[in-house]
Amino acid sequence: MRRISIIYLFVCSVLAIGLFANVSGAAILAATNNTTNGAQEIVIEQAVKCWVSDTPGGTAVKSVKECTYSGPEYMYWMTYNPGTTIHSLCFIVLFYGKGGWGTSPLVYQGQVFQWREGYSGGTTTPFGVPWWGGDLIIGPAVLVPQVDGEYDWSSYYIFNVVK
Repeated sequence: MRRISIIYLFVCSVLAIGLFANVSGAAILAATNNTTNGAQEIVIEQAVKCWVSDTPGGTAVKSVKECTYSGPEYMYWMTYNPGTTIHSLCFIVLFYGKGGWGTSPLVYQGQVFQWREGYSGGTTTPFGVPWWGGDLIIGPAVLVPQVDGEYDWSSYYIFNVVK
């Protein structure tokens, strides 16, 4: 059990380093707190390029249901509209877990798309949150698109996994 915990922490730390390598700690805190040097900023809503919906390309939702072991399977959709030609796209969903970051037994799930000649249209693909005994996967989750090998931090989408 101890070995599994150490491996899990190692995977989480490697993933976190990879995700935040191009983003400074100050930028993350400013974005999270919506402040710069303690002064409240006015946030101008940008066009949403990445979101989760319950229909293909539909309206964004803030909560998705975890699938159940013997009951209904819930399907949702991830959408990304780059507005430019790209050659690869990876949808990465990070799961925080019921007890906070690092407590989910599932660290992340992803889907990868690659185009030889490039693609400038939007991509919509189905996904579901797997059932996990003890509801350990319930809690916040973040959808982060990785475009042509770079994380698009301007387009992440936060949602909640609910029962």
